[in-house]
Amino acid sequence: MDIISFAQIKLIRAESLAQTKGADRHAAELAALGVRLLLEFGKERKAASTNMEERLVEGNMRIAYTVPQHRYYMQSGYSSEPILAEAAANVMQQLRRETTINPNDMIAKTLIQHVDSGVIGKGDVGELVGRLLLILAFDLAQEASQSNTPRWSKPVGVIKFMESLVGENNYAKHIKRCTPDNRAKPGVAFEDYFKNSVVRFTHFVRAADATVMVGDARSAFLRGFAIQCHPFQESFDVAVPVLIDPTKPITEDNMTWILISLKNKKKGLRIEKTTIDADKLGCFPQPDSMDDPETRRSYISLIMELGIQHPTPSPIREPSECCAPTSNPLKRHGSTGTNIAKKAKTDSSCVQTPRAPSSTIDTNWQGVRSSPRASKTWARHPRYLIRIRGCSSNVYAVVHEKDAYTRLLRAEHILSEHSRKGDYLKAAQRLMPDYLRGSDGEGIWVVREHYTETTNIDSTTEESIEVGKWGDQDTDIED
Repeated sequence: MDIISFAQIKLIRAESLAQTKGADRHAAELAALGVRLLLEFGKERKAASTNMEERLVEGNMRIAYTVPQHRYYMQSGYSSEPILAEAAANVMQQLRRETTINPNDMIAKTLIQHVDSGVIGKGDVGELVGRLLLILAFDLAQEASQSNTPRWSKPVGVIKFMESLVGENNYAKHIKRCTPDNRAKPGVAFEDYFKNSVVRFTHFVRAADATVMVGDARSAFLRGFAIQCHPFQESFDVAVPVLIDPTKPITEDNMTWILISLKNKKKGLRIEKTTIDADKLGCFPQPDSMDDPETRRSYISLIMELGIQHPTPSPIREPSECCAPTSNPLKRHGSTGTNIAKKAKTDSSCVQTPRAPSSTIDTNWQGVRSSPRASKTWARHPRYLIRIRGCSSNVYAVVHEKDAYTRLLRAEHILSEHSRKGDYLKAAQRLMPDYLRGSDGEGIWVVREHYTETTNIDSTTEESIEVGKWGDQDTDIED
């Protein structure tokens, strides 16, 4: 028996997952997913989460880090253990293969079961879904490049990883030839710069402080983890280490990042609210040893707006309160070509029959250009900007059944489990468990005789993939 098989037995207390659902099976699932996805136990139903947490500490390799003096609960988790993560990846593969229909969605459905039961916390589910998509894409790339039982800790090409995440067609159409967006002149195409680069992460580790630097990428790559950033980290939530040239030593100068921002909002945000500027955030040393702007290391800024959905019913509004339809497309700047995904024809909060999203893909989005200004030669590292809106098979190759992810992304709302819909749900909302804005821009209890119709260019509700070519809004462009 090799060490990985032994670790798997210790993790799930068996050689493979039990076929029948029960406490042992649930513990095994949570143990494997906890190792790789940083699962946190829920506070909503403390009895359920506490009992399972104690069970995992007792028999499934979870570590109790500390017990407060009052002893009401413990703080526990799975430490970064590459061998245990490899074993957990084998268990996840078995879980995916238990069905021949949409195997990747099995993980999402398993998470929903444990979120609904109160075992997994309903905290930031957007970050949880983002981590899940990234891990599934990494695993898919491994299975495509190796055998049916791959070694999950092997490096994967950046291009293969992106193809596994968004699909080969989306990659070829939108990402393959995109160039840095923060340069005054078009730079090296994505596929040319990252043709030899690799990523390597089998699990996530939470950062202890709010600074992620390129030196951390070397440590993360060697140990095989991506970083879940500290809540105070600006602009991005996850950092995936990238080895630029595998033929050279794994040094700080040979490392860069995929910096990922995870959003779970129903409406799209303006680009300046999602831009990741690694130079301003101090992710790279200044000055950089790669002083030549033509050869300076590049990085990827990936914005995943997971909450974008097609217009869905609101719990409190009537059709008469909807904003007037508009045909104004989102403004474009500095480019000719295909228009960006058009603004939804009505306010996304209007009451209407749900329907499948009419996804659109835009390849020529370029942001808003700013005037070139004098800057030090080291002040800008080329940035490949990619923004993905939505969470369905139209934009993610690892997603098949969209409803599973939609339900998971909406699990945190206080009324998401309300048993009676329609007027009953509206009445519950009027109790103000949270603040909901009316179509006139004020609280739902405010009644006006005349509503003011406005067009908000941030209210995009269409799924899309957008890539920056060159020119952005909130940073100077380097000559």
